[in-house]
Amino acid sequence: MFNEIGIEYIDHIAVTTTSFEETIKWYLSIPGARLDRGPGTNPTQNVLFAFIKLPKFGRVEILGFKDQNSPIARHASKQPGPYHYCYGVKDIHNAVKVCRSLNIKVVSGPTEDVAFDNRKVAFLFHSDVGLFELVESQPASEMITTASSAVSHVKRGDSLTAQSEDQLGSRLENLVQQLLPNQIGHLTALSAESCLEWDSAFQLELMMLIEEKLEIPLDVVDLKQMTSFKSVLTLLKERAKNSNK
Repeated sequence: MFNEIGIEYIDHIAVTTTSFEETIKWYLSIPGARLDRGPGTNPTQNVLFAFIKLPKFGRVEILGFKDQNSPIARHASKQPGPYHYCYGVKDIHNAVKVCRSLNIKVVSGPTEDVAFDNRKVAFLFHSDVGLFELVESQPASEMITTASSAVSHVKRGDSLTAQSEDQLGSRLENLVQQLLPNQIGHLTALSAESCLEWDSAFQLELMMLIEEKLEIPLDVVDLKQMTSFKSVLTLLKERAKNSNK
């Protein structure tokens, strides 16, 4: 059946939860786990999402819900955990057409999804395999770009050694400003106590931005220390000092 649909690979397995931020922390506690995308929101479905890449496994999509109108609310509330597998297909419209011919129920789609940079997804159901999702395969050009980026990242080496303390402070301010554009004043004074937006979800987003933009590896245990701008900057300075030894 899957061969007829044109499935190329397993994109991820999705799990639902009523404790979105805590579940992210659980998965990030696995050695080698890294935030791959998110946390983010799909406004059309009232769904919170985050993708975590696990070593020797692949990607897990963690799904939370904003209210009871979300399509995952019932599953998350009554039976949280594994929800569906998602498979990549080259031609999603043809794949859905084939599914209909195989008497596979089309639950929704194909529709654009912000979690996949507006690539189209479709949800389907068959009694033999349950609910599953199809997503348009990542364009080859994007995969090449990603691979090239990974190679250049390796060639640059550990960028910590090239960043002074002043540079770290300035670049950290820029990242915080990206995540909290409505904050006015001295960003360096922000903390979880003084800013309601400085919550655990913000800390996760900031950690991912730091790894992407500053090329500084962080771990889930570091989240406990990321309670203010000053504490984050201190953490980054420590990493820079250790990298120079």
